Amino acid sequence: MIMSTIKVTMIQSTMKVTMILSTLKVTMILSTLKVIMTTMKITMIQSTMKVTMILSTLKFIMMVSNEDYHDSVCNKDYHDSVYNKGYHDSVYNKDYHNYVYGRRSYIKSDLVKPLAQFS
Repeated sequence: MIMSTIKVTMIQSTMKVTMILSTLKVTMILSTLKVIMTTMKITMIQSTMKVTMILSTLKFIMMVSNEDYHDSVCNKDYHDSVYNKGYHDSVYNKDYHNYVYGRRSYIKSDLVKPLAQFS
């Protein structure tokens, strides 16, 4: 009887130890899963940050490109306006030159006519 009780007690002790060990294993597995999940979350956050940084960089590059394009268009417009101003000035100067030249010829012909009358 005593031996039987000792055996039962030993079996119960062994079962307790086994259950404790099983519980520890489950706890360790759960802890490992938590660590893995946390690592995955951190990895996802880092990936999201990388994607965000890449998108921000692309947006910045596009803004700079658009600004360069805008500047080149503005410079083209400025160049065109300067060119057109130059063209306008040359046309204006041509008109002025024609006006002066025409006036001179008019003055010459006015001077020549009276002189021709005296000769």
